[in-house]
Amino acid sequence: MTRLSTYKKKRSPHGPEPRGRIKRGKGELIFVVQKHQASHLHFDLRLELEGVLKSWAVPKGPSTRPEEKRLAVMVEDHPYDYKDFAGVIPTGNYGAGVVTIWDKGTYEVPGATSTVDAEKKLKAGLKKGHVVFELKGKKLKGEYALVRLSQPGQEKNWLLFAKSKTKIEKPKKDKRPQSVSPMLATLGDKPFNKKGWLFELKLDGYRAIADIDAKHVRLTSRNDNSFNRTFPQIAQELAVLAKHAPILDGEVVALDEHGRSRFQLLQNYIRTSKGSVYYYVFDVLYCDGIDYRDQPLADRKVRLESLLADLHDSHVRYCDHVEDKGVALFTEAKKRGLEGVIAKDAQSVYQMKRSSDWIKIKSRQYQEVFIGGYTEARSGPSSLGSLMVGVKKGKQLVYLGQVGTGFSQAVAKALKAKLKALGQSKSPFKTHAKLDMTAHYVEPVLKCQVSFTEKTDEGYLRHPVFEGLQPPKGFADPEGAC
Repeated sequence: MTRLSTYKKKRSPHGPEPRGRIKRGKGELIFVVQKHQASHLHFDLRLELEGVLKSWAVPKGPSTRPEEKRLAVMVEDHPYDYKDFAGVIPTGNYGAGVVTIWDKGTYEVPGATSTVDAEKKLKAGLKKGHVVFELKGKKLKGEYALVRLSQPGQEKNWLLFAKSKTKIEKPKKDKRPQSVSPMLATLGDKPFNKKGWLFELKLDGYRAIADIDAKHVRLTSRNDNSFNRTFPQIAQELAVLAKHAPILDGEVVALDEHGRSRFQLLQNYIRTSKGSVYYYVFDVLYCDGIDYRDQPLADRKVRLESLLADLHDSHVRYCDHVEDKGVALFTEAKKRGLEGVIAKDAQSVYQMKRSSDWIKIKSRQYQEVFIGGYTEARSGPSSLGSLMVGVKKGKQLVYLGQVGTGFSQAVAKALKAKLKALGQSKSPFKTHAKLDMTAHYVEPVLKCQVSFTEKTDEGYLRHPVFEGLQPPKGFADPEGAC
């Protein structure tokens, strides 16, 4: 068996991960830490040694604090080319999930006189069960140790911990911004791969800016309306960050049973306070007296992830990303029924306006429509079957079709009550398709948001889904991170 036999046996030859081979790098020895959102989130530490990457799965990730020891489970050797792998491992494959590069750089072995000597010392240490190495990455700097546990049956279990840390000089403090408005993305027509770009999943919720200091937490919509009473648990948990006094940018979402953000669930939460909501943070504008808006996005996200690292089991979460490979992330997003992706130039500064440095690519299209009628469900007149929707062109309401999915029983009941109160005998549409059930027409004053895959040649919505009634004017914009 070769040193990569186990690695190759576990993986499909047609999968996105490099098949790889034993291959020595040029120059200094490299290390990489990859963040792997599989069935369970974990981190993978990999050290170059004799043409492969020695690998450990670290469930809680490496700690920068010397007093914190983290379990590190030794796994199969990975090919050298895996150092650059980031992307989506498709469902059905070993380790299915999103892989991102969390940190990378070079490493040295204390006392080694050359790369060959460093590899010799590391190999001897691995055999002995105690290795020390100095990491030179963006996040991990200084000496670390790996110590193998001595209990029988736990030979693959090691402890990873920092031995010393390099002190980083703090930049000069900046004046705190008095007001901020969110950076907005332009609309792209198709997904793409691009070196130096980050790709995030597009979230379906309310854009929110969090302004936090020792005296208060202000969670506001993109229109500067307060969310503190709407999402009190999020505001309360954000207070933990007060000592850093950050200004954050993110999205408040509600998740379904599959972990997908759903705007309808968020509206249900606002109406009933039932369910769970989360604040996914994707940018930091100000923190610890430093204005980050003129720093590259890649650096801002490093600082952001570090800031949120101690918020375990919180409703405030870091919004992760994939580097370079937007097409694979978009394909997976579409497969899972998600909105799409946001592409961001990793070197872009934070601009408080719409910019082509951020591009939104939607897997579904969205449109606000007027409700001009409804049908009853086949189960009986007490239930709502579908909504008849259209758009206004001049004084005419142009029919776009029926929307029969996307609302729960409770929402359907509330909708029907609203619509019955607006009932009228005459159709408000210019024309509409022949229906195989009785239509009830209403005054077209209620607007809702629907998603759909495309429009037919006749102009009807294909696979439309009800996403919620239009929020009250001035409350928030459901365009999310757009």
